[in-house]
Amino acid sequence: MPTTFWFPMYCNDFLASTKIAVMTTEEIGAYTLLLCHAWQDPQCSLPADEETLKKLGRISGDISNIRACFIVKRGRLVNERLLKEWVKANHNKEMASQSAKQRWDKKRTTDAMRSHIRTPCSSPSPSPSPKEEDRIASTVQKPSSTLTDELWIQSFKTNPLYTGIDIDLQLKRAQSWLQTNAPRRQFTRKYFGNWMTGEIGKKPMIAESLGRPCQTRVKRGLEFTPCNKPATTMIGTRPVCAEHDVKKDAL
Repeated sequence: MPTTFWFPMYCNDFLASTKIAVMTTEEIGAYTLLLCHAWQDPQCSLPADEETLKKLGRISGDISNIRACFIVKRGRLVNERLLKEWVKANHNKEMASQSAKQRWDKKRTTDAMRSHIRTPCSSPSPSPSPKEEDRIASTVQKPSSTLTDELWIQSFKTNPLYTGIDIDLQLKRAQSWLQTNAPRRQFTRKYFGNWMTGEIGKKPMIAESLGRPCQTRVKRGLEFTPCNKPATTMIGTRPVCAEHDVKKDAL
């Protein structure tokens, strides 16, 4: 059975023991040494020979007070309290070792399964013909990071998803909004892509507003009445005409 390199010392129990109370300082020191030797023994025991005990405890003279703390089992001396703690400590150590082994075995099994899944199939696949390679190359879109700014903006203009949206105007609006509301944030392609996604969501509202009268109130004489010109866009939920598109004017 494996042996741990330390054992618990319960101070209250040690000082409250009547067997310890009758010992001298030298006897307490010898007793502590004998406990240490017993803890390191494969059976947590000591030889019953008195001369050997004196050598191990580094003491001379009478050791009857020390022997009173041990009992004889199978021809050897055993401290019952120490043996109980020794069995508990080694059991805990063995359980911890088994638990660690199970975790490592599980990790090795998981890693092996992942490695098997990631390993490409070894069976050869047919090579595409030259015409097939040209067709594949033409359909693969290059990452936006490889495009210049001009080509990147042009990709929005040629995308049918953004039909009816003024890309240049939206670019200015996105930059203006960022400078006003989040000056520390950088203008990135990802940010503008999210902006344009929002604009796509507004297209049904804008389409619905086309032809409706502009709701901007203008002063006519002493009263303010709606403009009523055909709306071309939306500001929030309000249809407005090109003349009263304040966002466009602000840019």
